[in-house]
Amino acid sequence: MKRWDVVVIGGGVAGSTAADLLSDECSVLLLDPDPSNKTCAGILTADYTRKYGVDKSYIERTLKGVKIYYRENEVIIPYTKNTIEYSINRKLFDTYNLNQALDSGAEYRAWSAEDLVETGDCVKVKTSEHTIYADYVIVASGLSEFSQRIAPVKTIGYCAQKRVDGVIDDYFQIHFGYHKGYTWLSPKSTYSLVGSGSPDGYPDIPLYAAGFVTPLEGEGIYYARRSAELAAETILDNCSHSVKGFEKKWRSEFNFTPYQIYKKIASESSEFNFTPYQIYKKIASESATKALITELQRNDRLKTFIEALLTKKDLCKTDYLKILPVLLKIGVLSYFTQP
Repeated sequence: MKRWDVVVIGGGVAGSTAADLLSDECSVLLLDPDPSNKTCAGILTADYTRKYGVDKSYIERTLKGVKIYYRENEVIIPYTKNTIEYSINRKLFDTYNLNQALDSGAEYRAWSAEDLVETGDCVKVKTSEHTIYADYVIVASGLSEFSQRIAPVKTIGYCAQKRVDGVIDDYFQIHFGYHKGYTWLSPKSTYSLVGSGSPDGYPDIPLYAAGFVTPLEGEGIYYARRSAELAAETILDNCSHSVKGFEKKWRSEFNFTPYQIYKKIASESSEFNFTPYQIYKKIASESATKALITELQRNDRLKTFIEALLTKKDLCKTDYLKILPVLLKIGVLSYFTQP
């Protein structure tokens, strides 16, 4: 049987992107039994649209901003004119990306990957149909049973999603305060998707979102595509330690927690005597979330800062320092509001 340069397992955003980028220089086989059925809120964030642009074929709605709730308290964070985010049809989006990969020369099979074994000179992939051989394998199949066998993770968060008829408005909604995770609402063309994610899990509804997802705003599509680019670059560099090279690249680029905000504040101004991680831990608590929402309702500067964080706009050191008193205030208030 033919030996492939690269086998990509998973035909979502990451898998299709990697296959597309590698096909110019490598023979690529992409495996996925159902590449157009992925559980997702379907939001292309400003970070994504700035870097990659969009195709009108999969856009369902242009978003005006984010509504953040803590129980009955609401904060509206409108996007400025330079911020463009879209709610998309995920099935059409994945079909578009898969077609891009096929047009570039990748081959596709609707096979399921069942096992993976590294030998001295190749990687053997056992599928539902055949055993195939490759120099490299990219596993982009989410937090599936297969990926868990290959590289198990220590902590799993679960998300249940439901489609409901009707659209309230053009804002993405995030709700906190009712459980340890959060609930979101994503408006589509004539319907909405509602989901609820939690680190505690929903054992009877094992719907997995995996790979690179930032907990700050639940974004995953940008990180999926960017991680695929880094994986493709690592393979094309032909380095002898591909996995280590890939890990080094994404760790140096991706930031999934607000910790870096406080770390930056501390480094820019040594006169402030506090531990950044302690503030991060405090602001991540439920009491701090309530204090943050309360402060957002009356502080336009903080609202502008949060909008910049959510949309990955460039922030200079003065932006961080201006917001420091508010962050400290929220941290102090949270001590008096915690149960």
